[in-house]
Parts: sequence; structure tokens; C-alpha cells
Amino acid sequence: MKVEVYGGDHSPWVQAVTLALHENGIEFRLRWLPPFEAFKQWIGRMQQRFCDCPNLYSGRYFAPDMPQPATASPLQQVIFYLGLLTMIAAFPLTIALVFVLMRKVRR
Repeated sequence: MKVEVYGGDHSPWVQAVTLALHENGIEFRLRWLPPFEAFKQWIGRMQQRFCDCPNLYSGRYFAPDMPQPATASPLQQVIFYLGLLTMIAAFPLTIALVFVLMRKVRR
């Protein structure tokens, strides 16, 4: 029996699995990624499993075909962009506050 193990050799999970396979005399092949066909099949299974989910962004690319997610309402978009602008505007103040508070810490 020959087993394919997907993942990098630096992963503790992969190291544990390959050690167990080696100790049990089972041949294995280490691959970084599964074949693309396996990814497509997995995505198809996940789409069938989560077919009721309204935010299935892969629906337009893989079978079974699913409708695209609904776009955000104008109010949601305004709130998002106001939050984004607030974060950008507050960034210089945040950096200045970090340096002021760093000076107060004893070394």
C-alpha cells in the first residue's frame, strides 16, 4: 500500500503522520499540494454541503452553479467606507500615542 500525504515536511501534523507510516512499514509519498482535480472535487462537495449559505463566493466558478452573493446595500457600503476612512484618519494619532506611551515606560 502506498499513501500520499499532503503538506510540508515542517508541519508537526505531517511529521507525526509520516513517522507513524514509517514505523508501520507503510510506503508514503509527501506532496506539497493535492492535485488540482482533488481541489475542484472538494470545492464541489463543500458547495453541496453549504448550499443554503448566501455568501458562497466560489459558487460562480465551480459546479454546481450557484448565484453570486447579493451586493451590500448603499447604507452598508457607506458605513463600511466611513469606518475605513476613520481608521486611516486615526492611524497617525495612534502612532503618535504609541511613541508617547513608549517614553513613559521605564527601561
